[in-house]
Amino acid sequence: MDLERSRMNEKKQFPWLTDDSIDWNAWCNVSNPDYKTTNRMIDFIVDVVSKNGAVLLNVTPTAEGVIPEGVKERLLAIGKWFKINGKAIYGSRPWKIYGEGPQKIVEGHLSERQNGESCAQDIRFTTKDGNLYAFALDWPKNNTVIIKSLAKSKGLISKIKSVKMLGYSGSIKWKLTEEGLIINFPNKEKVCSFDAYAFELKVK
Repeated sequence: MDLERSRMNEKKQFPWLTDDSIDWNAWCNVSNPDYKTTNRMIDFIVDVVSKNGAVLLNVTPTAEGVIPEGVKERLLAIGKWFKINGKAIYGSRPWKIYGEGPQKIVEGHLSERQNGESCAQDIRFTTKDGNLYAFALDWPKNNTVIIKSLAKSKGLISKIKSVKMLGYSGSIKWKLTEEGLIINFPNKEKVCSFDAYAFELKVK
């Protein structure tokens, strides 16, 4: 299934694709571009992958095949993000659930304009090589996030052995409770410039 400028609001059992452009309005280079933010595109990619989808991103070259500077800046920035977090995306598979949080995705052809920005409580999951990856789609104001789907009472996991933040060499403070998995973000500067932060969880 191939969608245009839209995405699914739930995980699908079948693989699907969404075609979208780096420009909100155009598929080609135009004189008044309206480029999406890097943060917006990264959150979009994470959300789609967590739901068993893939992204085909159009980059609006000029008629001569030149990539505009505004596009180049965003692609290089996305590349920097992938250097840190790519292991949780490339070759990953969807988990039991796609995630949790207040963000509501509007489905339908050309519906992406109707979807708002993500927040720290929007969590997305992928899995790879026996690890569970949990993305927080923003940095929480109080440096703490609670992943309610991983609460002991939910029964999706039985035990967490370790929690690591990709791109951060220090130890992460965490606690698994009946309320959920409580993770304390580092009190130092952010590990990357864009607000989608991946945690690698070794779970049972």
